[in-house]
Amino acid sequence: MTLYFGQGDGTFVYDQTLAVGGTPGSESAGPVLLQDLNGDGAVDLIVGTTEVGDAGVSGFLVFLNKNDGSGGFGAPASYAVAGGGGPTAVYDMNGDGTPDVVGTVAGAAGTYTQVFVMLNQNDGLATFGVPIVCTAGAYAYNATAGDLNRDGKGDIVAENYNGTSPGTIQVLLGQ
Repeated sequence: MTLYFGQGDGTFVYDQTLAVGGTPGSESAGPVLLQDLNGDGAVDLIVGTTEVGDAGVSGFLVFLNKNDGSGGFGAPASYAVAGGGGPTAVYDMNGDGTPDVVGTVAGAAGTYTQVFVMLNQNDGLATFGVPIVCTAGAYAYNATAGDLNRDGKGDIVAENYNGTSPGTIQVLLGQ
């Protein structure tokens, strides 16, 4: 993954490259999400990858911003999602003031119906707990999060599509 810094005039300058995997052609399996994960005021990176944990297991990497004015990032922390899948959104799902990671599970036919939430442990290090998996409808392949009913709890909207029939949207209200 290559980082470019904006110059304020619509142009960008190359800054650095971050390694996100070891096998050419399979390093990135998901989006790059930006969010201050550890509460230090600097934007951190969440990168979906197929190179987390055991071979063939998907998940994501977290690169914390060094927050020293250089725009540099520390070594990544790896998080695996059983059944495969990756991050698609960041939102405070449990109302503790720290952003959590939301994503889809897409490793095998039986898991195409699931989304996951990994709660930020609120330790200042952006450590995430084990995935909490929820059923989200047939072929969930994208998810986002927000407070849809304004009850102070994070909700998930999953996009469901199998490639051959009309897609659907599944709304999962937080509890």
